[in-house]
Amino acid sequence: MQSATMRTRHARWITICILGLAALTIVGRSPLIKQLPEPVAVPDFVRLKQFTESIPVQSKVNLNDYPDNNMTSMKMSELKTELEIRRKRVDDICQIIENETSSFHTAMSKLIIDTNHGLSWCPIYKVGSSTWMEHFAVLGRTFSDLTVDLIRRNILQVNIIARQAFPNYDVETMLEKIKRTKKFLIVRHPFERILSAYRDKLENIDGREYYYKKFGRHITQRYRHKNASLDTRIEPSFTEFLRFIVEEKYFDEHWAPYTQTCRPCELKYDYILKFETFKRDEDFLIQELGLNKYLHTRGDVRHVNPRGPTTAMTSRKYFKNVPELLIKKVHQVYEKDFKLFNYSPADYYGLTTKQP
Repeated sequence: MQSATMRTRHARWITICILGLAALTIVGRSPLIKQLPEPVAVPDFVRLKQFTESIPVQSKVNLNDYPDNNMTSMKMSELKTELEIRRKRVDDICQIIENETSSFHTAMSKLIIDTNHGLSWCPIYKVGSSTWMEHFAVLGRTFSDLTVDLIRRNILQVNIIARQAFPNYDVETMLEKIKRTKKFLIVRHPFERILSAYRDKLENIDGREYYYKKFGRHITQRYRHKNASLDTRIEPSFTEFLRFIVEEKYFDEHWAPYTQTCRPCELKYDYILKFETFKRDEDFLIQELGLNKYLHTRGDVRHVNPRGPTTAMTSRKYFKNVPELLIKKVHQVYEKDFKLFNYSPADYYGLTTKQP
């Protein structure tokens, strides 16, 4: 009888402990999602590791393999020539522009180097970076059903697990490693990238409190005209954001110039991919480097701004309200990016207003 009573008490104690832990987990995780600054750190309860085997095809998330030989030899040859022209242009322009003053070590620290598969990449945010972070997580075998679920719930960011698979070393070691790889970069029309950063980080405070506290509040207080009494939004307008960039040249990684972020003149990338032809260029690189058999996509990990993608048409709607003189000053800030990667601001000048 006493033994039965003790077993009952023991069972009740276990039940109370389980319920208590569950309550702490629920209470503890909710503010984690809302209050942690971006980028979100890895929660303590997630212990990432590199998997020793390939991710099983029977995984609960959808896997879409990259097919072998999805481009003909002729098409591959044409694209190789086009990308070589891009690379050669960067080399030529680098001979006539001034070197950047940003730290070369900082640029090196951004690289993701995969010597096993022979490629290195310098991530530029708002230019297809989430897609390639996902690819490197797959190549590094740190992608699993658990991490995908945490990414979907905004508890974990894909760049965390990608960088865990390919950690940074000292500069000398990294320089030695990249010699054994092909280096690539992805770029985009600078004006569209700036707008994409604004729409994703500053246009709406909901879910972006970190960026509002760090940038948005300062921008509206300093760059909102006194006569803008009709503007009751606490978030900065796109024009106010551009004035902030021009006047202060304070760059977050989402809108920093390519030349400062990845130092193309010093690192001399082998392939320059473009966001405007992203899928085609990506398919070429994957096939060129023989990555078809390693990569797959997980179709339910979304990377698109919930307010919609930033297209050329979207850009025109925003830029038509920007003063012409201001947009020319923005171009001056990013002039090296425009020259190196063969982009033109001309189409945007005709859209802007004449007001100061």
